[in-house]
Amino acid sequence: QARAFTTTQVAALNATQLSALDATQSASLTTTQVRALTATQIGALDATDLAEFNQTQLASLTNTQVDALTASSVTALAATQIAALTATQVGRLANAALSALDATQSAALTATQIRGLSTTQVAALDATDVSDLTTTQLAALTTQQVQALTSTNMASLNATQVAAFTVTQLQALSTTNLNALDA
Repeated sequence: QARAFTTTQVAALNATQLSALDATQSASLTTTQVRALTATQIGALDATDLAEFNQTQLASLTNTQVDALTASSVTALAATQIAALTATQVGRLANAALSALDATQSAALTATQIRGLSTTQVAALDATDVSDLTTTQLAALTTQQVQALTSTNMASLNATQVAAFTVTQLQALSTTNLNALDA
């Protein structure tokens, strides 16, 4: 009964013990217990282990815990789990984790989560990542985020995606990026 563990006991579990929890046991951990896990423990979770966490548990991860997530563990999450992350959590994901999301996972990002991305994260997206964004997501980009897109990113967008940009977003584009839209 994992739910019976105290937070001290949860924090004392080693990686092997934590990985030994089955899906039912992992899902039974309370958010308080999940928040008691150390960054080292979170970082040691493999993709299967993290995917066993439910949406509420994932949304309860602390900033330090999110910082410890690996790209492979993030990419193992279902689209519904990605959508459950807070904007702050998504804003703390490593560039490699964001770039590794597939089209379904990327599409699950909410407008609020998209606005939570740093300009560094946006700049690290490749053309495939950007072309996977929905029109709603593109319209949610801040002007600073739009300015962080590369000309290669801009060239990867189709006409429907470009039409989703607001006038303010288009005015924020550099000449190089505007020219890339014509390519």
